[in-house]
Amino acid sequence: MRNSNQSLVIDILRKEYPEIEYRIQQRIKETVPVKLEDFDLIPQIISSFKKIKGIEYQSWTGSPGGRKKLNIDRDLLLGTIILFYHPEKLMQMTHDKSKHGLMVKVADELSCNRLTLSKSLQPIIVAFKAYREFKEEVYRIYELIKIENNLLEYGKAIEN
Repeated sequence: MRNSNQSLVIDILRKEYPEIEYRIQQRIKETVPVKLEDFDLIPQIISSFKKIKGIEYQSWTGSPGGRKKLNIDRDLLLGTIILFYHPEKLMQMTHDKSKHGLMVKVADELSCNRLTLSKSLQPIIVAFKAYREFKEEVYRIYELIKIENNLLEYGKAIEN
């Protein structure tokens, strides 16, 4: 079987089987949360995260492979931010790269090396899928931050 252009396959499916597109759109709507687009909200999310977790780090840079409390907190924070800005990535529904500028903005806000955050990204995605406790904690923090800051309301987010 020869490899076909993905766009061509999608276009044919969309035209010849519109019910499949509808079912996929419904699944996405039910599964993937509404996304934030405004990176200026990141400091607010980080501030709320610190308050919820009762933490204050001078530096968020720890060794990416270690499991110290700082690394766990950083992974939870990054997982929460990804859930706000690129949930389909966290849910392994896409292999797209992270939104351009997201890691740069987070690294700037945390005074942390962007490379440290980037190296943490794949293990966070795996942990979200593999460890129920991690996933539940990310969702719990996400919901608290969303409520506390009235995020995803009044046009601050986009529909999928």
